[in-house]
Amino acid sequence: MKFLAVVAIMLLSVSVSWAKRTGKDIDVKTFKQKIAKKEIVLVDVRTAKEFAEGHIEGAMLVNFYGTNFERNITAISKKTPIYVYCRSGNRSGKAMQFLLKKGYKRVFNLVGGFKAWEEAKNGVVTE
Repeated sequence: MKFLAVVAIMLLSVSVSWAKRTGKDIDVKTFKQKIAKKEIVLVDVRTAKEFAEGHIEGAMLVNFYGTNFERNITAISKKTPIYVYCRSGNRSGKAMQFLLKKGYKRVFNLVGGFKAWEEAKNGVVTE
């Protein structure tokens, strides 16, 4: 009986640890609420051209296809929640998975990407 209890505790510990490492796809409404907080990093993983045409206020550009993507994205603290988006959610989903593999624990992807953000009539910034 003690053995089963120990195994159950070990499995629970592993699952809790794994749960802390998973990213999450979130909808526009939730994304907007979460990025309003001050202690987050908002990352746009689109190209510089896409970013200049319009982006979410406060976003930093880290081009997913850029040669320095890995260096630039991993320069962000692992302690800070990271919210990522791209045009449709595909690149940012890949960026989220990349960060999770690098040991980041709180990474969130905007479902539908910037297109969904605009369709919801949320504000954008242009350069």
